Amino acid sequence: MIEMQSESLTIERFEGANYEQRVLRLIGPLTASTALPFQNTLRGENSATIILDLSRVPYMDSAGLGSVVGVPNPLNPLVCRPPHRKL
Repeated sequence: MIEMQSESLTIERFEGANYEQRVLRLIGPLTASTALPFQNTLRGENSATIILDLSRVPYMDSAGLGSVVGVPNPLNPLVCRPPHRKL
């Protein structure tokens, strides 16, 4: 029997370079089991620009990618900072 560890995602919020920006740093995997809290956080943001720092996301499945692509308000730009390493 293989025991699966539960995944957890931490989201840290920071002010951006100006008052219209919000930076969200994701720490942990972005998967089907962690996508809902991420989407709820995005829905609660009212900044003109949301910057996602994905540098501490070790992996992302298709549901996680869908939660990034399916940003609830397409009028607000979303900028992603990918990891600096090659996979």
